[in-house]
Amino acid sequence: MTTKNSLGFSLKYEIKQDKIKADERLDGTVVIQTNEKKYEDEELIKIYKNQNKVGNAFRIIKHDLNIRPMYHRKEECVKGHVYVCVIAYFLVMAIEYLEQRESYNNTARVILHYLRRIHLVDINLPDGSKKYSLTKIDKELKDILQIYKIKKMKVPDLV
Repeated sequence: MTTKNSLGFSLKYEIKQDKIKADERLDGTVVIQTNEKKYEDEELIKIYKNQNKVGNAFRIIKHDLNIRPMYHRKEECVKGHVYVCVIAYFLVMAIEYLEQRESYNNTARVILHYLRRIHLVDINLPDGSKKYSLTKIDKELKDILQIYKIKKMKVPDLV
């Protein structure tokens, strides 16, 4: 089959139906290569599928939680950064676990997007003192907070 376009070149191609038919028998087949002999087939498949969860969690950590590349020289700074990343990973997994347990269909990324709308607002009063308030919690946010058994949001004590 040949096609021409307005750019002046043509493309010639052929669909090999016999090759498509032969490859159909492999549709849906997954091959996992490993040197681990202690796992059953089903366990290996589960481990393989969980790799996607880990990758997704690290995307959330880097982009949604703004834990960007950091360049540390001191060992304690590297350890501290890794610790923060592990805590962030734990939070992402906890959010996803609670979402699944409660049969909601939101991802951790969606939940964090909603929670990002909650802000602590500084209010500077004319007498020079400060008060603090939270942004308005709308219906969507209330529903999300309810999933996590948070009944009321309070302004934290600030020094």
